Amino acid sequence: MTGLQKQTATRYFLFSSFLCTLILVSCTNDNTEEEANPLGLPKTVSELYQDGSNIGELKGTCTYNENKLVEIYCNSSQKKVFTYSGNVISKMEYYQAGTLRFEHTYTYENDILVEYKNADFQTGNIHTIQYMHETNGTVKYYEEFSFNGSLSWTKEGTITFANDNIVEDVAEFTFVGVEDEFNVIVNVLEYDDKPNPYKSILGYSALLNLKGTIGNHNIVSDYSYITSYKNGVQYAESLTGKEYEITYDAANRPIQMDRYSNEDIGGEILYLDRIYKFTY
Repeated sequence: MTGLQKQTATRYFLFSSFLCTLILVSCTNDNTEEEANPLGLPKTVSELYQDGSNIGELKGTCTYNENKLVEIYCNSSQKKVFTYSGNVISKMEYYQAGTLRFEHTYTYENDILVEYKNADFQTGNIHTIQYMHETNGTVKYYEEFSFNGSLSWTKEGTITFANDNIVEDVAEFTFVGVEDEFNVIVNVLEYDDKPNPYKSILGYSALLNLKGTIGNHNIVSDYSYITSYKNGVQYAESLTGKEYEITYDAANRPIQMDRYSNEDIGGEILYLDRIYKFTY
């Protein structure tokens, strides 16, 4: 379907600034632990990454109040703190180097997400998305990003669902100040048929900005087809992709996700750039 090749021998890890990525799974089959954790809420999440020539692993420990996610603690300088308003997640604060770096805020109407905002307190950059829920089940959105106080780019699109999974996102992307030029991005996502443990966390499935991780099932591929136009004429096209190989436990819960991608390096080969491990 994609024409891209997967490189399984090369271990090419790429450093991510968002080190505590919330990918949630379980790996215990112990009956006692299952009885103590009937919802299968994730206990820890680990991410293997590369920083320069060093390959490391960052592990986050999850804390809950019943089925509300309170915190993901990585170490003394990095953690995520979650705030609820009733049954929805209204804020997520990401601490980096011991100080608040990112503040993600979510606004709802009748518990339906209508706006997402991410403030970067180090750079001053602001990222916002406004959502419009249509009667046919799709969600339209308007997205913008401000860099150093100035609007940098905008994006308008439509999200389509199947089985409560986001399966397609078609959008038009424009750089502010660049006249008569825009990009059309078609993002297609596919899933397995196993239950997604994110669903066990109260309010998590409403966070539309997280796209492939909020549905009923676990993402196995994520491809974006990008076509560029100037003065109404197509002048370029490209393809970025991510594929996931998932290992499951006896309860069909993912315990490891190996991500292959060409997103940061381009080319026709998908390299292994992340390994996520999980426990319950």
